[in-house]
Amino acid sequence: MEFVTNTALRQQLGHYLSQVSFGGKRFLIYRHGREIAGLVSARDLDRIEEFDRKSVRQKELEYMMRAEAWERAKRGEPGTVIR
Repeated sequence: MEFVTNTALRQQLGHYLSQVSFGGKRFLIYRHGREIAGLVSARDLDRIEEFDRKSVRQKELEYMMRAEAWERAKRGEPGTVIR
């Protein structure tokens, strides 16, 4: 990953977009010495969003499994452990 200030990005936006689109580069954008955003390709963004969707779905599945285990434990089914 490379770094760029928001001023440099504004001045040479086309250059940085080409680097991202065709060069596969990623940029961390800084303003006043602080990280404010990232510049990534559309393909990378798709990957990030897919990861987020999977993460949310995994959390939903874990919650459902815990809720089902809790219900089984309340009914007194043998071998049920709540963590």
